[in-house]
Amino acid sequence: MRTVPGWLNERVIRLPGQRLDEPAQDTVPLPDGIRVRRPKDLPACARLLRVVASEHQYPARWPEAPRSWLAGHDVLTAWVAEEHGEILGHVATATVPRNGISRVRWQEITGHDTDELVRVSRLFVRRRVRGRGIATDLLGVALADIRRRGLHPVMEVASTSTDGIAFIERRGWRLLAMDPWGSKTERLRIHYYAAPPAKKGS
Repeated sequence: MRTVPGWLNERVIRLPGQRLDEPAQDTVPLPDGIRVRRPKDLPACARLLRVVASEHQYPARWPEAPRSWLAGHDVLTAWVAEEHGEILGHVATATVPRNGISRVRWQEITGHDTDELVRVSRLFVRRRVRGRGIATDLLGVALADIRRRGLHPVMEVASTSTDGIAFIERRGWRLLAMDPWGSKTERLRIHYYAAPPAKKGS
C-alpha cells in the first residue's frame, strides 16, 4: 500500500491568474503517493523515462534533451507518483498549439478553439508497478486539474503506444481522428482523443 506524508495530499493547484499570495480558490485532491512535480525531480523523471522507453516504446521518438522535454514550455502542471523516495510514474497537463496546422486540426475535430483545450501529456509508469492503479491515479489528477480550469481534456497518442491506447480506451476516451505522422516510411499515426464526460459530482 502506498503511503506518503499527509501534507502531500493538501498541495494546492493554483488556477490561471491567481497570485501565489492569494487564498486558494480550489484544489485538486491528490491520492496517496501522488504529488506535484518539483524542479529537482527532473533528473529522476528523465531516468524513469529512459526505462519506460525500453519497456513500452514511449515516447515514440526519443527527445534529444529528455529533461527539457519533460519541463517543456507547453507544460502547465506536472505530477509524479512516488513510493519510498522512488518516482514510479509521471503525468503533465499541457497546452494545445495556438497556431499552425495543429491548431486548425484540433478545432476541426473538437469544435472548440484551442484556448478551450488542454492535453494530458507525458503519462508514463514503470512496467513493474502496473496493475496497482498508479496510472489511473495520475490520469485522474490531470483530468481533475483540467476540468477545474473549466477546459476540455484531450490527448494525442502515437500508434506505437498500443498499451497507452488500450489504457485510455478502457476508460472511455473517444477517438476523434487518426492522422499520418512523420515520414511515409515510418508509417506512424497520431490518434486524437477526447476525455469522456465528467461523472456527476466529480
